Amino acid sequence: MPLTVAVLYNLAEDVLKELRSKPYSSMIPRVLSCDRYANGEEEGVPSDACEEFDSERTVANYKRFFENLGHRVVMIPGDIHVVERLRELRDAGTPVDICWNVCEGFRGFDRESQMPAILEMLGVPYAFPRPLANALTLNKALTKKLFMFHGIPTPAFQEFTRVDEPLDASLADKWPLFVKPNSEGTGMGITTKSIVHNEEELREELRLMLQSYGQSALVEEFIPGRDVTCGIIGNFNSEHGLCVLALNEVDWEHTKVPEEMLKVAGKTENLFYNSDIKALRGEDFHAICPARLPDEVTLEIKRLAVEVFRVVMGRDAARVDFRIDTRGGKLVPLVIEINTIPGMMDESDITICAHGAGYGHEEMVDNIFAAACDRYGLAHNVTKRFPSNWPPKN
Repeated sequence: MPLTVAVLYNLAEDVLKELRSKPYSSMIPRVLSCDRYANGEEEGVPSDACEEFDSERTVANYKRFFENLGHRVVMIPGDIHVVERLRELRDAGTPVDICWNVCEGFRGFDRESQMPAILEMLGVPYAFPRPLANALTLNKALTKKLFMFHGIPTPAFQEFTRVDEPLDASLADKWPLFVKPNSEGTGMGITTKSIVHNEEELREELRLMLQSYGQSALVEEFIPGRDVTCGIIGNFNSEHGLCVLALNEVDWEHTKVPEEMLKVAGKTENLFYNSDIKALRGEDFHAICPARLPDEVTLEIKRLAVEVFRVVMGRDAARVDFRIDTRGGKLVPLVIEINTIPGMMDESDITICAHGAGYGHEEMVDNIFAAACDRYGLAHNVTKRFPSNWPPKN
């Protein structure tokens, strides 16, 4: 029997339209500033404030994929009207069986947790993590503290809420440092000025971060090295287990890196992901997947990714980002962050990880959907399941 699947999504234009209307127009300067920036109405605001939201093409793909499985699909913008829309479907005799929740949210610092919390309250099944996991992982500093508690290697860091806070002793001798917003994704807030080499540069970048994004800033030790991503699909203690996808490495040698970044970096191991790099498409961006790493390093990265997925209470799928420290001729993986609702466009990192493992985009989305349905005992109609490969067999 087909399911009624609700795709809950955010498009930038929908979010801005909703937030421009009263009484909500004063509640989220983060996104409204994007609108003002685009119209030249306000200076000193981030130009990347809408980077996280889905494209129409991505949302349309979800609908097509689930319809191909034989399900009835309803499209619901993830805004303040979602409760009434779900109730209308219930009252019409077509209640939603499961929500494909890819909402980034658009209000407050715990925005990614709001939709799961609403669905929990309504008792409606949904894909991806519970509210706590999404709220936790959107706060990079808090997540890194959890990593440290569990012995997961991550660069030394400090959270700043004021420009004049003293630099922690753990970072005092680790210049250059790296500055970014504490609660953003998709490379937001990361520019060529994110690398700072002295106190003056640090304080200026902190001033810009705190002013532009209205949140604390995360300052980390900058790690020269390589950028690697690991994708995970599935759930612990499920019949189908976990499938750890191929490792994806940014191919800096062949990627069209902006001239400004090349001037700042000086050499390949000092390049880093930012929103400009993430926006590259087609022949401008190159990845190596599977990454060219020794077997023991590949295995350690996958082990750490699974451990991160476990400690943050991930569900169904996630993307874990690493920096491979190459200093001293070694390859030491350090966890940068986890995205518990990873971008799933046909050119996204986790999709590249799936391609590297021999799977297509639609197959990947279907398997994530199946993992969510399995948790609720729902018949998803996915026949080609990715085999479990973790823990690895000897």
